[in-house]
Amino acid sequence: SLDDPILIGFSQGGIVGLTMAIENYYKLKGVYCHCGFYENKLNRNVDDIETNILMMNGTHDNIIPTVWVQNSYSILEKKCKYFKGVFFDMGHEIIDENILLLDKWINEII
Repeated sequence: SLDDPILIGFSQGGIVGLTMAIENYYKLKGVYCHCGFYENKLNRNVDDIETNILMMNGTHDNIIPTVWVQNSYSILEKKCKYFKGVFFDMGHEIIDENILLLDKWINEII
């Protein structure tokens, strides 16, 4: 519903969605970040995030370094009650497995 939107973003769009949900406290049902990362750039001390967050990244991404993603996962695992981060054997792209997992995740949270 419009009262509980789910943001879906690829690369920079995913980064913006995560920032909106975490740093600015927007009321969202969920955020899906594909091939992006979260770096806590504003350094706000935010804990106990209730927003559902799903991130999918490629182990062969030539745009977003894996270490940035691993750092993001570590931060969000501590801050977010409903966080899931998944690596796939892919680059900076969308594969069928991403769409299937995204569909399953959306159906679980709505």
